[in-house]
Amino acid sequence: MKFRSLIEKSYYRFYKYFIAGKDSQCFYKGRIDTPKQVIFYLADKKIVHLGDTLWFEPIARFLSGHFDVSIYPNPAMELYFTKLGYKISSRLTTDEQAIVIAPIELMFKLRNLKNVLFLSFDYRSVTSGGKLINSMINAVARHFNLNSDLADGKYRAPLYTSTQIDENFKKFNLQQDGKYIIFNNYIDSWGKHTTLEMVNEYAKILINYAKNYKEKNKNIKFIHTGSTIDKDKDDTLLDDLIDIDLRGKTTIEDLFMLVQAPQVVGYIGFDTFLLHLSNMYNKQSQILLRPGHSDEVNQKIKDAVLVPYFSNKYPELVLINHD
Repeated sequence: MKFRSLIEKSYYRFYKYFIAGKDSQCFYKGRIDTPKQVIFYLADKKIVHLGDTLWFEPIARFLSGHFDVSIYPNPAMELYFTKLGYKISSRLTTDEQAIVIAPIELMFKLRNLKNVLFLSFDYRSVTSGGKLINSMINAVARHFNLNSDLADGKYRAPLYTSTQIDENFKKFNLQQDGKYIIFNNYIDSWGKHTTLEMVNEYAKILINYAKNYKEKNKNIKFIHTGSTIDKDKDDTLLDDLIDIDLRGKTTIEDLFMLVQAPQVVGYIGFDTFLLHLSNMYNKQSQILLRPGHSDEVNQKIKDAVLVPYFSNKYPELVLINHD
């Protein structure tokens, strides 16, 4: 297994750094210039995490104005694209007139497909003051010789009715007149130079920050989110912080509705899926970036990635000091 992983990484790095170029945002392995169909392949759960999936929505929306677009999603995110009206695919076509769009990390997996446009979401390629999603839309537009006329690269939010949101609140015994912060102290992935000890130390910093926040905002209750696995592995005592423990009890759609709810005023946690949902529904976030970067790099990640849209319609995002 380790040998296969080494082959995959070597294949990817060879193409990214020696063929495409390390700063290239698009790399096309194909034979046709103008497709009849574009399929976004996002089904690899190991590579395309929940939050990563959302980055492709503005690009798919842009291309929908020019091509027949469908999404082959991570199964957990199928509801998201379905609710937004996208066509869903469950297989990769061998049609000569179709182009597949996928993350560049999947180059080895998709090496036998004829027409694939690989995208590299790398904040380091963004010019100073720029936004990652803006630069990616422009890069894709240039590839297809299109004008990038998208006014706002914000990934769209699936909107639920007030009745649906209220019923979701009742399911978890939340109060209609309450105010809530969603709290999550888990990181789903980290870089090769980051150790588990570093992650645990950052989790302590995040918890202490959350406790100080709650002390200053006594009218706000904390909802703890996470998976069943997170809960089983976490022996941290948070009785003085957590009011409602929903770890292992929520679906992806539950999280969409919780964050959209007007009673939820913000999110405190790491830069994970819940940050993207908070951005999507214009909720304030207070974020501790996962370990491994300098303050300078963290600031660029905030400006280009964590506050991702090139419009000004988002609330302030606070970076928690890791010192």
